[in-house]
Amino acid sequence: MEMRLPALFSLSTNTVDVDRSSDSDSSRTMDSYDSVPQSPDAGEDDPMPLAPLNPQTMPQMAPQVPQTHFHTQSPHLPQTPPPQTPPPQTPPPQTPPPQTPPPQTPPPRSEDFQMDDINATPRAPPDMTPRAPPGPRNQPIMQQPPSPTIQKGKRRRVHDPEPGPSQSNDKTPGAQPTSHTGAQSNTQSNSQGPVDYLQALLNHQTKTMGELYHHLQNSTAEILRKQDQVLQKQDHKIDKVVSHLAQNTEILGRIGETLDMLSAKSKHKGSPGHQDEGDSQRHGSGSNQGPQPSNDRDSAAKPSDGGAAGSATNRNNGNGDGEDGDDEGDSNDNPFFRYARKKQPARSGGVKHRPAEELKIKETMRKWLNEIMEGQDQLKETVSQDEADEFTLLFKTNPLARPCSVDDFRYWIAGGPKSAWNKGASYVFVEILEKRKLIATPDVQTRDGIREAFLLRLKTLHASWMERQKMQEDNKNPRSLFSKRWQRKNTLFHRRREVIITFHSLESFLLFFDELGVAGMSSDEEDPGMKKPQVQYIIKGPKWRSVELMNLLRLLDYCHLEGRCTTEATRFGYTRGAPPRIRIDRNDRSSKTKYVSGLPANFYDAQWLEEQEPGWAKGGSGFVNEFVRPRKPIKLIFPADLLKTLKDRGYPRAQGPE
Repeated sequence: MEMRLPALFSLSTNTVDVDRSSDSDSSRTMDSYDSVPQSPDAGEDDPMPLAPLNPQTMPQMAPQVPQTHFHTQSPHLPQTPPPQTPPPQTPPPQTPPPQTPPPQTPPPRSEDFQMDDINATPRAPPDMTPRAPPGPRNQPIMQQPPSPTIQKGKRRRVHDPEPGPSQSNDKTPGAQPTSHTGAQSNTQSNSQGPVDYLQALLNHQTKTMGELYHHLQNSTAEILRKQDQVLQKQDHKIDKVVSHLAQNTEILGRIGETLDMLSAKSKHKGSPGHQDEGDSQRHGSGSNQGPQPSNDRDSAAKPSDGGAAGSATNRNNGNGDGEDGDDEGDSNDNPFFRYARKKQPARSGGVKHRPAEELKIKETMRKWLNEIMEGQDQLKETVSQDEADEFTLLFKTNPLARPCSVDDFRYWIAGGPKSAWNKGASYVFVEILEKRKLIATPDVQTRDGIREAFLLRLKTLHASWMERQKMQEDNKNPRSLFSKRWQRKNTLFHRRREVIITFHSLESFLLFFDELGVAGMSSDEEDPGMKKPQVQYIIKGPKWRSVELMNLLRLLDYCHLEGRCTTEATRFGYTRGAPPRIRIDRNDRSSKTKYVSGLPANFYDAQWLEEQEPGWAKGGSGFVNEFVRPRKPIKLIFPADLLKTLKDRGYPRAQGPE
């Protein structure tokens, strides 16, 4: 029959709050029942006994149980003893969660809310919290609550029954039996998973290391094999080099032995007794056997040998009478010495001159051309470009055509020796020589030789004409004129600086002279009234430079000129090199020369400074103080010993500007 729970709990004062009991039971998890608190009197295997409840001391509590329907089998309801209050629970130890994910807990069934026994303790509905599924591991079960029939003042020993299928069926779906043995088996089953994983990982690493070792072993073997091949090639090359060195050493040893033998022969031949003996043998051989053409031919063909033996023989016998012909004949039998002579060309050591016949022909050609031109300027242009082009077309079709006549002889100075005009003029030149009877009637070979000499003379004249044209173009080009002037200023600067470095007493001026630089030197121009080779230059000094500085620079020029002069020859002259330039001072000042800033104040002309900024010495922000920036003046005193030497040589001390 059905009856409501509030009527049941009103029969006794020892009623337990179902809501509290259900909350405490539902809050327990599967791990909280692994360890049960025990009293000091209980044994190790016995769970803690429950203390009896005193109904007089318990407070009166109104039952607060939800409306839950229970099914009972007996119409009569006996008095239900009050359930014992569970002891305070200690926090369970932390247990690692299971590795496998928990399955979904099935919903509670309707028969779970029915009570088969009226004496059983009423329970709340099962908790819907997901729980670990039952598996092969033995998990602890919830402790069975004490029986309500325990008498007052007695204790009941509670034992954990072994888990079985009947107990698992009587309990709620979420509860499972538990015991100490089950916990140990659970720990063992949990430890089997990581061990298997570590064993598999170890096996995999062992396999990987084996493969790596095998790969490294194969790679090392391949590298060693390649290195062995390279070393074998190097050994083969070294063997070849050693063999070549051995051969060269043997050849050099034989050459040294041959040279020593020839040197000994030369020394023995240089003695007076050996010379007499050699002369007698030579005369005797000439009277008895006659001349030997082979030795004479060798001596004539190689009068001065470049080898060591020939050089030694020529030094010992400098008369040049061919006495070393026998030695050369003996030395030709040695193949190594002959090989050495081929590698070393003959060197006479003297100055090579052109043949006298060639020089005589050139001199005769210059004389004939001067006579034909009758003192005219041979570099003058007498043929225009149009005339030369017109004759070129005619000469291609008619090689016998002539550009000029005997009475009007002209050559094209700008065309060179290979032009058609000059080739035709060479025939006219031969005809003039025949007409003036300067030569006899020549044959074909003589005519060709004269024409060739004439064209060679035109080549020299053409080179001189090109140089003149270049100089004229440079004089017309301002940039070329500036370059030449700057080059002369640069030469003047280094010439004076060399004098300062040469004399120890002038080294104090070196720093200020370097600050003066090339820009501080005076420029010059060619005097138009002079002609080559005697060309003089007119000095153009900068306007900003002082007279005191110009006098010092003039004394440096005197020192340089004294060093270039020489009196060793019979007449006065200069040392080797270009002669010093003749520079004439006409008190010409150039205002276009740019000043050099930062020099001592006495390097500048005082009047020029006042013109640029009046009262500049008092300070200010004018042109002189801002841009010229003169420094403290220094003393420009020329050394007394050098000044006395220059006076003794007759050099006047310059008082005016440079």
